[in-house]
Amino acid sequence: MATPSQIVDLLRLQRAHLLGVDLEHLMEHLTDHQFEEVVLAAQRIARDSPPPEYPDEIDELISNFNVSLLDENLGDSRVATPPPSSPKPPTTPVAARTSRSTSATPQTSGRRGPEYVVSSPSNFVGTRHTVNWLEAGALTQGVRGSSARCVKNSSRKKKPAGAYVVFYGGEVGVFREWADTKASTTGHGLAIFSGFPTVQAATAALEYARAKGWTADSEPPPATSSPLPSPDNYADNPLNIGAAGSNIWYTIARGVTPGVYRSFLECGLNVSGIPGSLHCAFESREEAEAALTEARRAGFVRTIPRVVPL
Repeated sequence: MATPSQIVDLLRLQRAHLLGVDLEHLMEHLTDHQFEEVVLAAQRIARDSPPPEYPDEIDELISNFNVSLLDENLGDSRVATPPPSSPKPPTTPVAARTSRSTSATPQTSGRRGPEYVVSSPSNFVGTRHTVNWLEAGALTQGVRGSSARCVKNSSRKKKPAGAYVVFYGGEVGVFREWADTKASTTGHGLAIFSGFPTVQAATAALEYARAKGWTADSEPPPATSSPLPSPDNYADNPLNIGAAGSNIWYTIARGVTPGVYRSFLECGLNVSGIPGSLHCAFESREEAEAALTEARRAGFVRTIPRVVPL
């Protein structure tokens, strides 16, 4: 049974993958009574406010989450899963949050290193937390149904989107209205979308993603045995607009196209909804490239073709 801190981690995990509030995924970890408050909050947010460029519904759920209610329901049955003891990889900035969870990690400076939420059915039940990049890879290497995701949060406020792109969903395309976007993404096994300031920017982003093979209606990129960091990933492109000043670099060891990228959206298009994917964020290009080199040396780097559910 999930602890309050694990529930908050699940919410953060959903925020990290541009998929909005995945109620079915969270329901697997909670009883109906424990999940009631999250469901009500999620329904209210989904009904009352369309997402900005990157959906902030999960941020609101985290900040408003009533952990004390879960404490009462869980009682003495709570079993915390301590994070394994391991060396820390290079840190990435994460905004400090105020949480009512008494079991949350204390924030002293508003910054902490990346943490991986690992699921490996053949090795253990539930999820495990680790701050070690290679440990996350080792626990999921070759394990069917496994995953290792880096939890990264952002408190940046986004301006309302002028247009939306649905990369994976019922209909791939550019939409001016949130209602049309929601209709094209609700109820589908895989839905990846993002907002952009203008229709022109959204159209350019969709065309770029199609050329890369990162949309449901495009040919997938060819598989390579040992992907290398590509300078093309660092250049300005329609998917990483505004990323130049963020100083965050994303390393994908296992995904559609492993490599180093500059934007969260590029990362999401390569790992969201892919079992066994492995990625994380770093503070510099050098750290991100070093992590990919280290993962390749350990034999963790490989392409995973995306299978789009019907």
